[in-house]
Amino acid sequence: MKVSTLFYPVLLAASLATASLATAQSSPPPPPPPQGEHGHRMHEHMTLSEAQQDKLFALRHAAEPAEREHEKAERHAHEALRELAESDNFTEAKAASLAQALGQAVAARALDRAREQAQFRSVLTPEQRASMQQRDAEHRQEHSRD
Repeated sequence: MKVSTLFYPVLLAASLATASLATAQSSPPPPPPPQGEHGHRMHEHMTLSEAQQDKLFALRHAAEPAEREHEKAERHAHEALRELAESDNFTEAKAASLAQALGQAVAARALDRAREQAQFRSVLTPEQRASMQQRDAEHRQEHSRD
C-alpha cells in the first residue's frame, strides 16, 4: 500500500474536523473534498457525527508534532546529502550514513501515517469504512490507468 494512500483519509479527517470546529453553527456546511497532488478529488464528503469529528480533530492534532519532526529530519538529511555531494569531502561511507538517516525518517513517517489511518478508521462506522474502501479502490483503479 502506498504511503500516499494512507495520507488521504487522514487529510479528509483533518479537513472535516477543522471545518466543524471553525464554525459555531449547529450544522456546519460540508467542507470541500481534499485535492490530490494533481487536483483530483480524493474523496467525496463523508457525513460524520460531531463526536467523530471531535475525535478525528484530536487524533490529527496529536499527530502533528511527530509529523513536524519527521519533516525536519527528512529535510535535514536531504540537505546534508546535497551538501556532501557538492563538497570536496564526499565519502561513500558518509553518504551511506546520511542516506540511512533519510530512510529512517521516511520509514518513521510512513509508520506514523499508517498508525494514524488505523486510528482514523477505528472512529468510523462499518458503513463509513466500507464507503471509504470503495472510494479508495476506485481511486487506485483510476490512477492505474494513468
